[in-house]
Formats: sequence, structure tokens, C-alpha cells
Amino acid sequence: MDERHPWLSRRRLLGGAVSLGLDACAPGGRGRAAGKATLAADDRVSTAQTKPALAHEGPLMLMPEAEITGAATHPSEPWLATSSMTPHGEGEGQLVVWDLREARPVSVFDDEHGFGFESDEGALLWAPSGRRLAASAGTNGVAVVEAGKLLTLAFPDETRDHQVPFCWMGTESRLYSATSDPPKDGGLGVAITVGPPDGALKPTPAGVPSRVLRRLVYNGAIGAVVGDDLVFLTAVDVDKGLLRYEVPLAKALPKPTIGSVPTAWSADGRRAAVAAPAGAGASTVTIFDGDDGQELARVSVAGEVGALRWTPPQEGVQRALAVVTGPKSGDPRHVHVVETDRVVRTIDAPLATQAFRLADARTVAWSPDGTALAMLLRDGAVRLVDVASGRTRATVETKGRLVVERLNRPGVLWAAPDRIVGLSPRLIGIWTTEGELLAHHEVSRRG
Repeated sequence: MDERHPWLSRRRLLGGAVSLGLDACAPGGRGRAAGKATLAADDRVSTAQTKPALAHEGPLMLMPEAEITGAATHPSEPWLATSSMTPHGEGEGQLVVWDLREARPVSVFDDEHGFGFESDEGALLWAPSGRRLAASAGTNGVAVVEAGKLLTLAFPDETRDHQVPFCWMGTESRLYSATSDPPKDGGLGVAITVGPPDGALKPTPAGVPSRVLRRLVYNGAIGAVVGDDLVFLTAVDVDKGLLRYEVPLAKALPKPTIGSVPTAWSADGRRAAVAAPAGAGASTVTIFDGDDGQELARVSVAGEVGALRWTPPQEGVQRALAVVTGPKSGDPRHVHVVETDRVVRTIDAPLATQAFRLADARTVAWSPDGTALAMLLRDGAVRLVDVASGRTRATVETKGRLVVERLNRPGVLWAAPDRIVGLSPRLIGIWTTEGELLAHHEVSRRG
């Protein structure tokens, strides 16, 4: 299918009726009750706080039928944000910020058009400051929310009913979004300034970039947005309107298909990893330098690759890559830990299959300090393994709460040093790393 086929967006069909209730959020504004905040205006989500003022009291009732679509861990606090939308992108949803220490919500933002139209990683992102959240809104918008209140709702690409990729640009005031159809005299990307209700949109120059990028990360070391489309790695200096590099992936991924494992970019955009079959039951993982796009290493691993996971960025700590493989990509049984240019550890385990309706929920997740892995097993238990020794630190017995279903497969996040979060489209559970269940919420069905 032509990536740039100009489908008419639902927002245009509704004649501008798709809105996140900006009038209702403004002082004295009129509008629907949705889009309301449950956190006091002065209770800002800020990294300066050691403990948030929790204004949400009582048990949280997740919105009926609004399936969880995304999850994002806070850059410094033990908080987790989740997004949701009713099935098939037809209606309302929520943004919930959870305090994982107390296993209850900090704030809840309800909206009639929901968040996370498609299942993609990075559709819910904290700003670097940790004060704001950006989320895929409706079918083709980007919403920015702070302390449970809407700041900006932008539609950088109105030509199709599809989710638009985006990333923060190293600050809480600007984002960059890929577009499928360029604005007049513009390229396939738009800079969004947070502040105006609909966002101030500034297209990049024509041809920069020349491709629709699907995975976007801001690389602060070079001051550019990096991303790829499985055919090229690309870096764009948005402020200068320059294409830093556009490196072909033909050698690393000769025949990309819809089923290819997505390129894995490290959180700081300084590394990228691509996996491809190598024949005879093996695969090749190619690692690239995100600063200049040059190839750094090629590593052979046994099995078909199902997932690639970089460690969280740690100053002064070497990056590591977890490569999940099996006899088939959908039958994961091994985790190969790659450092620089070689496999330093292989861990065998009967792993659950990666969730495909909630991309942020992972079968294998790194600890925040990058020294251990949380691995979701087929029976729903979560095994915590020390990478240096390969030994099991602990096993979180979820007692059947992480039900492994074909359509609602769960995943895990090691969302804080002593907190494990289990997620599927219809549930969220919070455990300590010692196995104590702190909270368990399920999305109910209407009626």
C-alpha cells in the first residue's frame, strides 16, 4: 500500500468536531465534562518533588471498554503513565499517572476521543523534565497534558486516519512529528511548539527528511531527531533544516517486510540495532552509531529474533542490548545480552510471546540500572535475572493475574527500582520485586 495515499481523516469528516475539550479546560470555558483533571492545579508533576500530593482519592475505576494502549515510565520518579482508548479507535479513553510507591493514581485525564489509535511504542512519552506527557490523541493528533490538564492538541498530519509518530526535542516545550503528506513547501516532518491550544506547527524544509520516519528519538549529542523506516536510518537537524545523514539499511536488512523486527533505538538516540535472518537458524544483529549513522558491529545470534531492547541510559555505564530469540520469532526461549560487539550472556527461559496489541508491554524488560532483566514466563510468572551472573534474583508469582491470552497478551515493565508492572490491554498490576501484589485493576465491560 502506498504510504502516502491521502485517506480523509476522521477529524476532517467531523468538520473539526474532534476536540479534547479545550473550552472545558479554560477558566470559565464551556464544554463537555470530559477532559477534566483530578489533580489540583498547584500539584504539578515535577522532578523537584520527592512525593506528589495525591489528589485522587478512593479506588480508581478504569473507564469501561477503554483498553490500555501505551505505558511510559517517568524519567526520575517512580511513576508510570498509561493511555487507553475504546476498541477500534471509536471513542473515549484516559491518561492515568500512577504513583508506584503507593500503587495509586496521581492524576486522571478523561477524553471522549481517547489515546493510542494504533499499537506502537513511543505513542506515550514523558517530557525530559518529567512535567508533561505527550500522547497520540484520537486518530491523528498529538496531545500534551500537564498535571491532568490539556495544554496543546495538534494535528500535524490531517490527510489520513493513522497515528503520527512523534518525539520530544530535548525540552518540554517542543516536539517533532513525522507526516505522511507534506504541507505546502514543507518536508515530511513538523515541529510542534507546546503552548497554543492547537500547537504552533513549523514544517521542516522540503525534502528534509525525504522519507516517512516511523521511530523517532531526539539525539541531544548532535541536536537532531533520529529515526528510520526499515530502509534508511535518518537524522534531521530540525532547527537548521538540515539532513544530517540518511544511511541505507540494505546490508543489515536486505528484505524488510511488515513482519520485520522494528529497529531498536536507544533512549538517547545514540545507538540503533537492526536484526535480520542469516540462515541455518541464526540471525545477525547490526549495531549503528546514532551520531553519524555508521555501522559499529555485527553480531551473530542463534535463533530468530523477536525483540531488541536497549538498557536505559546510564551516565558512565556501557550500553547493553537484550536480543530475544527462539526457534521462531513467536516462540521466544533465549535472551542474548550483547555488549559492544559480542554476546556476553545467554539466558534460557520459557518466555511468553510478545504482546502485539500493547507494544510498550514487554516480554523482557531491563531494570532501571541496567543490571538485571525481568522476563515474563509462559505461566505468567516474572523471573528477575542478574545479567552479570545469570542467576535468578527472585521470581514474582503473579498467581494467574497475568493471564496469557492470544488477543490480550500481557507484558511487563521494570518501572521503578523495586516495582514490577504487568500490563495487558485489559489490566494493570503492580508488584514489588519481592513478589507482593500492591494493586490490580481490570478494564470492565459495559453493561
